[in-house]
Amino acid sequence: MILPGIEPLRPVRAMAVPIGREWVCELKLDGFRGVISIQRGVAHFTSKTSKLMRRFDPLALRLSRALRVRSAILHGEIVVMGDTGPDFCALFFNRREPAYAAFDLLWLNGRDLRRLPHWRRKKALRKLVSGTPVGYVDHITDPRLYPPSPSAIWRGSSPTGATTPIAPARSG
Repeated sequence: MILPGIEPLRPVRAMAVPIGREWVCELKLDGFRGVISIQRGVAHFTSKTSKLMRRFDPLALRLSRALRVRSAILHGEIVVMGDTGPDFCALFFNRREPAYAAFDLLWLNGRDLRRLPHWRRKKALRKLVSGTPVGYVDHITDPRLYPPSPSAIWRGSSPTGATTPIAPARSG
């Protein structure tokens, strides 16, 4: 089976972060959003605009070996962690080794997980990445739990909360 081409959810600008049971929030790590597709030991990243990110092929291969799956599609962010947190300049100018932090699991071993509720995908993701070099990005349901900061950047809120599945976008 060939993995489907999955278009990532696009962030939407808003003046205020929506609050409610149907929304979840994840802090943006100041990196490049990337979907990693793994199939039979071959892996690659695609950008939020569905372009191949060949610069990160060594990272994709390293992660595919660590995850030990037949097939998987994870949505997350490629980052470089500096001494005080994410270091976008080091990532952009290729000054340090990149890492990957995943916030969603969309496909696993031949199974499309997008129709599952968000909480079930997060639970499966946490289990999959446990003990591997893949970071796990948790979510919160109330952004007011984070202290206000002019430097905080949200990846975005998604109407894919605890009970709502993702409607598959374009595939193929």
